[in-house]
Amino acid sequence: MARQWTTEMVSRLWTYLDLGNAYPWSIGPVGRERLQAIMPEISADFFDPPAEELNVSLREIVSPLLRTGERRLPLAIWIVKNWGGIGAISDDVIRDWMDSLQDFARQSVQKFVEANTTSRISSWSKLLAFADHKQYAVYDARTAVALNCAFAAEGMKLYFPMPNGRNDVIREAQGLLLRRHCNSSVVLGYDDYIGLLEAVAKQRLARSVIAAEMVIFSNAPEVARRFGEGNTARG
Repeated sequence: MARQWTTEMVSRLWTYLDLGNAYPWSIGPVGRERLQAIMPEISADFFDPPAEELNVSLREIVSPLLRTGERRLPLAIWIVKNWGGIGAISDDVIRDWMDSLQDFARQSVQKFVEANTTSRISSWSKLLAFADHKQYAVYDARTAVALNCAFAAEGMKLYFPMPNGRNDVIREAQGLLLRRHCNSSVVLGYDDYIGLLEAVAKQRLARSVIAAEMVIFSNAPEVARRFGEGNTARG
């Protein structure tokens, strides 16, 4: 059963996480070209809106095609490799995931999440987030580290498993967390993560689940930097 997040807990965490930083969400020329090769109905000006609007509209146009039809696998590969920047993963692994997820019905998704726990969660959570952005969100190194920094700073003995990060600041904070916080904490999972984002949206601290995820992702490096400085100062 997913953890219940109280109003007080969510408010305390959000004060620590929402530092007002934005992230320049964009899709580069190669990613655009490859997506348009799969979906020629997308025009060039589709990519013009501001970051959050584009992030939502992209998922809305991809979602029905990801659930059924011959473009399911090419789109899934594009999401993980081009949009998500995880090029090392094989197409066969993504194909297996899509076979398991089927049409992304709730029962199929729940069974998949339970079977995979946090293994390669940075990759497969992207597929869920595109299939239904109102219900699911991306879980990656940045979001997990930022949340764990907030837990540690607020004295909450909770811990989200952290995928390996590529950002140096994120990785430094990850090391500190593993040494000083995570071993004595209750381990959380993907359902807990989604429940927290839903609680943030319900309290109107962010407009939606996807908006809450974007705030955590965008502010993660600064959250990690402040956490690292604070712990270094204390020795």
